[in-house]
Amino acid sequence: MENKFKKEYIVVAQNASGRNMNVPLYRFIGQQPGPKVYIQSSIHGAEVQNM
Repeated sequence: MENKFKKEYIVVAQNASGRNMNVPLYRFIGQQPGPKVYIQSSIHGAEVQNM
């Protein structure tokens, strides 16, 4: 078994034009079970990132 990487998106809202606002979710799956870590990063609450 080798390490795996997945990228998914979670829809958190829609903007005024109906476009989904997504948050990327990255999953790294190792070869062996072990400790897990949660990392979060963001921008200012009232700002929207370019897509």
